[in-house]
Amino acid sequence: MKTANAIATDLLTQWANAFNRADWVALNKLYRSDAQLFGGKPDLYAGSARVLEYFSVLESDLSVSFDEPAVVQANKTVIVLATIARFVRATQPLPYRFSWTLVFSDERWLVAAHHASPKN
Repeated sequence: MKTANAIATDLLTQWANAFNRADWVALNKLYRSDAQLFGGKPDLYAGSARVLEYFSVLESDLSVSFDEPAVVQANKTVIVLATIARFVRATQPLPYRFSWTLVFSDERWLVAAHHASPKN
């Protein structure tokens, strides 16, 4: 059985890979169908269609990597993680604070809640 740290790191790797390919459909599949997303825009994006809408308008010249996450396993089906997302556009760094709630659902770990804010 994977540790909570391994699960979180694996999901972050999948997320970064999809994001760096600008594969918004693959990225959206990492979220629960009822997921909530507060990203770099002021509105809450809730549900698969809205999460896909959020990502699908992003410019494809962004890339991301993540710092080592801080991870708490609340119970067998819930993991909370916090990390720094290191976005880059051209050579300009755009660091963001990320926090996610992961839920084991449909035999896999998915993002149920996602919050991001600029790291100033």
